Amino acid sequence: MENRERWRQFDSKIINLNDINRIAGWIDYRQIPYSYQENPFEFKLLLRGSRDGFGIDTFHDLCDNNGATIVVVKVENSGKVIGGYNPINWSKGKIIGNDYYGRIIFRDYRCYTCNSFIFSLTNRNDSILSRVNSPIESIYWSSRKGPYFGDDLCMSSSSTWNSITRFYEHKIISEETFFAEDYEVFQVSIKNHQIRRKQMFENVDYTGILCVLPYDFWPTNCKLGNILLSMLLPRTFIG
Repeated sequence: MENRERWRQFDSKIINLNDINRIAGWIDYRQIPYSYQENPFEFKLLLRGSRDGFGIDTFHDLCDNNGATIVVVKVENSGKVIGGYNPINWSKGKIIGNDYYGRIIFRDYRCYTCNSFIFSLTNRNDSILSRVNSPIESIYWSSRKGPYFGDDLCMSSSSTWNSITRFYEHKIISEETFFAEDYEVFQVSIKNHQIRRKQMFENVDYTGILCVLPYDFWPTNCKLGNILLSMLLPRTFIG
């Protein structure tokens, strides 16, 4: 009964609850997916291209400043499903001022995080997880583009996406340019902070988890030492 209720609550035309449980496990650096009962995250649909539109401005209007998100893309005429996890905000960029008419001017901005990843769910029995190799190139903010995981996965214009393997571990799609039949963006939030805190102590491999901090604070390989680990344990966070 509980599983059927969660199916009704989860709104996607591209992925299913098994996919969500797998992605939640990747967020927490688990070796195996979460079960339905264990999954500590909620995934709220912010945008569906076929419902809301595929424009760059539509993406920013509906998805900016919503915290951690996952993006999933159904590739046109292929059956391929790929996506990415951004543990921080999306934005049009850094505000640098206003133009003559008072409109905000944005400058493209490179964000820093060790916790982003991209993935392929095309073959559910052999999914691909690709974690970021270059944290300073992990996430870009740009008013001229949609979801932007460096060069490795980027919505460059309406329905047009690009993927060139550079800053993440593995290639997730063979095509360098492709079109989206549909795409969705989900806000990722914690359902129960008390349960989440318990899980962070018991179930997670902390050696891979990092908070988003200025890039010169962290070692280049993004692995925590015992001192940094002791600083992180009391915290409850997503990315």
